[in-house]
Amino acid sequence: MPAPAMLAVLARRRIILRSLVAATTTGILAGAFALCAAVAVLGANATNTGSICSSAGLSGQLGADAGGALDIGNSTQAPVNLTARQLSLAGDYISVGKQLGVPRDGQIIAIMMALQESSLRVLANVNVPGSLNYPHDGVGSDHDSLGTAQQRPAAGWGSVGELMDPIYNVRAFYGGPSGPIRGALAGYWTFLDGNP
Repeated sequence: MPAPAMLAVLARRRIILRSLVAATTTGILAGAFALCAAVAVLGANATNTGSICSSAGLSGQLGADAGGALDIGNSTQAPVNLTARQLSLAGDYISVGKQLGVPRDGQIIAIMMALQESSLRVLANVNVPGSLNYPHDGVGSDHDSLGTAQQRPAAGWGSVGELMDPIYNVRAFYGGPSGPIRGALAGYWTFLDGNP
C-alpha cells in the first residue's frame, strides 16, 4: 500500500476513534447529569413526603364536636398548621360533603386536594382579571384556574363568579347528580360511579 493511501486510512481511523471517544464522553456526562438531577429531585421530595395523603392523615373533625380544630398529620409528622380562613374552607368541604352523603374518606380526599391545589385558599388568577374583583386569599397564574379546587371556567366548571364562591367550588368538585354541573365533568362522584 503506498504511503499516501496508508496515511489517509490512518487519518480516517483517527477521526473515527476521536468521534467514538467524544460520543462516549458525552453519553457519560449526560448520564451523570441525569443521575444528579434524579438524586436532587428525590432528595427534595423526601422531606416533603408524609402521611398527609393517607386516610389516617386527617385526625379530628371540624365543627362543634371537635371544638373547631383540624389537625392534619400523624404522630411521626408535625401537623400542618391552618389559619382560621383555611379551617373555614376545610369546614366547607366537610359540611357540603356531609350534605351530599360523601363518606369521611371522600371528605379527606377533598381537603387533601384543596391543600395540594391552592393550599386551601380561594385563589384568583392574573390570567382572569375579573376574578380579582371577588374576595380571594391569594392570586395564582395557572391557566384560568380559580378557587380552592383550581377549576377552570374554560373547561366548563362554572363562571368566574361561581368558581370564586367557595361553596360552589366545593359542590362542583364533589359533582354528582345534585352538583351544580350535574355530573357534566368528572367530580368526586365519578370515581364512585355516583354511589357514596
